[in-house]
Amino acid sequence: MPSAEFSTWVGELVRRHRAGLLRSAVALGLQPDEALDVVQDAFAIFLSRPEWRALPRHTPDAERLLGALVRNTARTHRRRPHRRHQALEDDPVEEIVEVAPLPDALLAEAEEHHRLTGCVATLKEMQRAVVVARLFEGDSGLEAASRLGMTPRNVAVVLHRARKRLEACLAESRARAA
Repeated sequence: MPSAEFSTWVGELVRRHRAGLLRSAVALGLQPDEALDVVQDAFAIFLSRPEWRALPRHTPDAERLLGALVRNTARTHRRRPHRRHQALEDDPVEEIVEVAPLPDALLAEAEEHHRLTGCVATLKEMQRAVVVARLFEGDSGLEAASRLGMTPRNVAVVLHRARKRLEACLAESRARAA
């Protein structure tokens, strides 16, 4: 299965079965936070085995395998709490959907982040402040306007112009890199 298709398939597995897998782990005597750890560990084990990538997409084999992994991991977790798996401990379940990217994808993401950071730095001060407030900090137009001492309409205009500059800067940066 190609990587993108596999990622989509695993994402569907997570969305369809995480609640049931969590209930299964809780039924085995774990606290909810421990159950979440166990389900995360089970998905990590599932993703670490390349031969399981060949499981047919539309069969219950993967679901049965995940159920067995959760049960076994929960039992191990209960018996040996001091030896819990730490691979995904602090990540929410939703992040498992994003299967560990390949090194090339990580490099491309880092390069894009570097480009974006460089382009944001070229913005005028007010544009940069609006971009940070609206896009990075998630403020509403009213919140950004209040914090920056602007009208909501002015925030919208400045954000529109800043986006245009960022798009042009990113396109130019990508062209130089190619």
